[in-house]
Order: sequence, then structure tokens, then C-alpha cells
Amino acid sequence: MNMPSTQKPGSKVVVSPTPSARREREVTHPGREVDPYPPPERRVARLLLAITGGSALAFASVAYVGFQLVLYAAGIHKEPTKAECTEGVVPDGCPEGQVCMGRTCMPERDYPVQCDLGDPCGAKGTCTCDGAMQCVDDTCVATASKPPADICEQKEVKEALTQLKSACAGDLKSCPTTDLQKFAIKYKDFDTLVARFPDSITVHFPGGKPSIDRDEDPWPTGAVEEFYLERMRRSAGAFRDAKSIFVIARSSPGGNIVRNELFAQRRSTLVKDLIGRSLVDDPATRNAVEKKFYDFILGHKRRIGRDFFAERYKNRFVTWDPRSRDRLLALISADDLSETDDAWVTQTINQVVLIVPIPCELK
Repeated sequence: MNMPSTQKPGSKVVVSPTPSARREREVTHPGREVDPYPPPERRVARLLLAITGGSALAFASVAYVGFQLVLYAAGIHKEPTKAECTEGVVPDGCPEGQVCMGRTCMPERDYPVQCDLGDPCGAKGTCTCDGAMQCVDDTCVATASKPPADICEQKEVKEALTQLKSACAGDLKSCPTTDLQKFAIKYKDFDTLVARFPDSITVHFPGGKPSIDRDEDPWPTGAVEEFYLERMRRSAGAFRDAKSIFVIARSSPGGNIVRNELFAQRRSTLVKDLIGRSLVDDPATRNAVEKKFYDFILGHKRRIGRDFFAERYKNRFVTWDPRSRDRLLALISADDLSETDDAWVTQTINQVVLIVPIPCELK
């Protein structure tokens, strides 16, 4: 049975809160947010945050400064960003201020200018003949411990040439290149032997040059070709006077063995062509010189070391341009090389053809 309401129309209904609601209101205080950190704790938290942030900033600053010092101390050993390039061609593909070294663009550096074999000296020159050279008639020439004629009478030379003749069954002119190769590899002091001859020179090539692939452009051309020829003309007299000329071709260590031997063969062919062309317009002399060649195709075998090269061929080498000549001359005697410099020197020394004019009779 419904009881009639005693509430007057329009009057406000007042609901008495429950005990739990009263407790909740007492705890939360509606209209005010609860601060989980009372004033003392808040000050401590802010202090800790400030200390942590300051420490992190200080550590980052010290680390940055330390990193910059390491880079500064590294100096020339800092490796640049690699870029594709081709050594021995113009243009080489490097941006301004950089040069191609191997297949990597490197910052261009100035190397000390030193006398080269055949450079003017004395009253006509501006440099000094040092190392294995001496100034004769205002020209830097190779220093010989004995006159060239006497070298044929040296015991070690006579023994080596006798063994070479024996390895070729007594007939050097018909000796297969494979027999010449075997002799050069097996003969313990072969490199020391050929370095004895005072007119020996070494002709060096950039990596992968001349190419063994048929679709590659001809090389060398232009200034590179002329630089080779100009340097080899200085030895034209030795080529004419020699009884025989050993042409010993190598390739740098590493890589495919078959391709290495092909590179050595291509370099030998190119050098013999350059020798002929260095004799100017003298077809009779050119034909006579071409009959003196003995090919030793060694490929990557019997690697030449930097110390040996610096001692025996420091001033008797030919490269493909003035920059590579100055670079090799400076680096072969340097005390401390970067990884890139050391790799370039090792490869360049062994990407080579040795030309050894022999004044001795081989009959």
C-alpha cells in the first residue's frame, strides 16, 4: 500500500550519505588533487633530477672532447670515406682535393721532391743524387760498386748464369718461359742477383692495369704513356749495349692466381713494347733489342718486400705519373705507415716488371 508523499512540489531532495561515501570524501577531499610528494620530498626529487641531468651533460661533453682528441692524435692515419676511383687515369673519379690511391680516394698530400734516375743535377739541377745514384756529367746515374764489365766476372753472377743455362738444357734462346719461371722461383738468391746489375730498373703499374679484359679501354694513354716513355728513354743506352735483357713480370699478392699470371703477362708485353718505342725512330736497333728479351712470368710468386725494394731500387724505379713516383719514394722509407699506405706500397712494389740489361755473354 502506497503512502502519500509528504514532500512538497519543487522542494530539493536531500540524500543522507552512506558511511563509506563519507569516508571517501574525507580522504580525497573533492575539488583538490592529491600531491604524492609533500613539499620536503618534492624538493629532494627536484634536486636529484638536476644532479642526474648535470652529470649526464658533463659525461657527454667529456666523451665528445675525448673522441675529438683521438681523431686529432690519429692525424694522417684517419681513414677517409671511401669513394670509387681508378688510379692511373685522368680524371681518376675523386672529388677536388683528393687523389686515387689503389681504388680509394684519399686526401691529397705533398711529398718531398727527390732526385730520380736521369734527373739533372750539379750545375744544371736543383736536387741531389742520393741513395744508389751519383751525379755524372750533370745527370743522376745509378751507382755501381764495380764497372758493368766487371760484374760478369763476379763469382755469384757466373754461377747463377751457369745454372740458368743448365736449367734451359744449354740453349737459352730456345728456353721455354716455364723453365725460366721455375729457375727464378727455385733459385734462392734470384732477386739479389738481378739487383746486382747496375742498369736494372723497375716499372710499376696501378692495380688492375693494364686490363686483362677485352672490353676495357686501352691503357696507358696521354700523359701516363708519355711519362713511362720519357723515363725509359733514359735507359735506352743500356738497352742497346746489353747482350740480353731479362724481363721479370710480377703481380701483387692476393686475388685469383690465374688472373695474377695474366696481369703479369700483359705487363711484360706492355713493357717490351715501351722499350722498343723508347728507342725513337731506329727500327734496326729496335729489332736487335727485341731479340734480347728473356721472359720470366712470376705472377704473385716471390713477393718483393718493402725493405729490400728500398735498399736495392730506391732510385731505379718508374711509375705512371709524377704523383705516384713522389708518393712511392716517400713511403718506402717511412717509419710508420697507415694501413692504407702500407697496402698501397706492398701492391705497387709487386705490380711490377723488372728490366735487367745483362752485359754478359750467355753463350
